[in-house]
Order: sequence, then C-alpha cells, then structure tokens
Amino acid sequence: MPGYVSCTINVFMHIQRLRAIVCGIGLVLAPGLYGQSSSSTPAPEEVPTRKFSFGFRVAGYPFNPFHNKTLNFTTTQAVPATFMINTTDNYLKVGFGPSVEYYVSRRFTLVGELLYHRVNFNQITQISQGTNNTGITENASANYWDVPVMLRFRGLKDEGLWSHVYFAAGAAYRDTANIKTNTLVQLPNGTSTFSKTPIKPTEKNLAGAVVGSGLRFVDDFGIKVEPELRFTRWFGRTFDAESTRSSPNQIEVNVAFTF
Repeated sequence: MPGYVSCTINVFMHIQRLRAIVCGIGLVLAPGLYGQSSSSTPAPEEVPTRKFSFGFRVAGYPFNPFHNKTLNFTTTQAVPATFMINTTDNYLKVGFGPSVEYYVSRRFTLVGELLYHRVNFNQITQISQGTNNTGITENASANYWDVPVMLRFRGLKDEGLWSHVYFAAGAAYRDTANIKTNTLVQLPNGTSTFSKTPIKPTEKNLAGAVVGSGLRFVDDFGIKVEPELRFTRWFGRTFDAESTRSSPNQIEVNVAFTF
C-alpha cells in the first residue's frame, strides 16, 4: 500500500512539472505571437481581374447652355436702318450615353464616355428702314456629342465615407451634328420666303477641360452607382453670331451605372 501511494505521488509530481513547462513556454512565446498579430494590416484591395467595366451615364444640365444678348443698332447709311435682334432658346436638360472604365491601379481608373444632348434656339431679327419693315425668323436645332476622358482617383481612406469619394480631371471633345434650320423672311412688300438651309456653327468641333467629383458605391452583384458633379470649360463657343451665343461653361449633375 505504501508503494502504491508513493507511485501515485510521483505521477502527480510529473504532471505538475509538465504543466509548469507548458505554461513557461506559453509565457515566452505569447509576446512574440501578440506582436506579430497586432502589427499585421489588412491586405490592400487588388485591381479586379476584369479591368474593364461598361455601363451608361445620365447627365442633367441645370444651367442654360446659352448666354444670349439682345442687339439694337442703327446703320449710318443715307436711309438709316434699325436692327433689333433677339434670341430665345430651349434645350434638352438631360443627356445620356455609354460609359467605359479601365482600372489602371488600385486607386486610379481611366473613364471615357460619349454623351448626347440637344439644343434648340430661335433668333428673330426686325429691320426697320424708313417705312419698310423686314422680319427674319430662324428656328434652329443641333445635336451635341460630348466625349470626356478623365483620370479618376479614389479611396482617400480604406473605410467609411471617404473610401467612396473620388476626384477626376481630364479633357473633353465636342462635335456638333445634325444642324437643322427653318428660316422665314417676311419682306416689306408683304411676301415671304422660306428656307431650310442649315446655319453654320462658329465652332463645329471644340476641345475643353473637365473636372469632377463624386461618390462610388458597389453592391453585392458588382453593379457600380456613381453620382457626380462635373464642370467643363470649352475653349470656344459652338454658336457665336449676332444675338446667339453659346456658353463656354458647362455644369452637369449626373449618375453612372456600370457593370
């Protein structure tokens, strides 16, 4: 019986020593393991395997694309002629078109678009010379095709609202097409003439600079929604004749959906 008790005591002592050794090893390794885990940071977001995204953008134009002016002047010929020229305009306040995005790196993308919108204007000229009065009415319309190409930077932070904010800058090109004009001339003798000869724009093609800022959200299906505020400065005026004057400044409030 005493031998049995002695054996039991020895086994118990061995178990206690093993526990002490295991605890000591744990205390030695714990600081290193903790430091290694605390110094690790989340892996940066990688560029998607599919570098191209395609979709479309809808743009709103809250400000008038024309800065027209009324002209009143009198010639100095033997029988002076008084001219009064005035332009009123209407325009499609929404534009739309395809959009493509190319992933350059984790934070930079290259975006290109083709946006369509339409303008209409009506210029009326009244000419009074003595007792003779002549009236000229021009009703014109044109399509604008704008091609902005921008480099976009996003991801000021990896989390929170700032992770959705992006800034963009680049160049833009405009082509003016499908110009249609109806011109009615009312002569002093009571007769009139009518023509459909299109007027010529001052600048059919324009270059410009564009900047913008917006938010980028991606859902679980990979659909990207991007509301944006954009400003374009055109290096010229599409129409700049008599009282009809296009504005060189363009502000857009738009949203894109890409996949």
